[in-house]
Amino acid sequence: MSYDVFLKESSQLEPADAVLLDVPCSNTGVMAKRPEVRLRLNEKQVEELVKIQIGLLEQSCRLVKKGGKICYSTCSILSQENKGVVEGFLTGAKGFELESQCVFLPSADDFDCDGGFAVILIKK
Repeated sequence: MSYDVFLKESSQLEPADAVLLDVPCSNTGVMAKRPEVRLRLNEKQVEELVKIQIGLLEQSCRLVKKGGKICYSTCSILSQENKGVVEGFLTGAKGFELESQCVFLPSADDFDCDGGFAVILIKK
């Protein structure tokens, strides 16, 4: 589903208890499995992804009822796609607060350990 279709279709939904928002991202947390990321990723692409991520997060806040939660997640380890998006959202959005946050970093010690980010936001 494209971003534009999500915006149009989501306006017809009833508010939910929870929304899982696994946004498109740079894939920097899974470079061990996707080495082509190193070849295709540049700063402009990350900036474009951040715009999409912010737009999706802003749209999802309309889908959650009071007391509901949003789980925002990426398979990125870049702060601008994770902490930066969430902090920007919380600064501009009224009525949301951070419940928890976790950054997973890839590890050579654990077999098949990818990196990623997840945060839980609550609508007050």
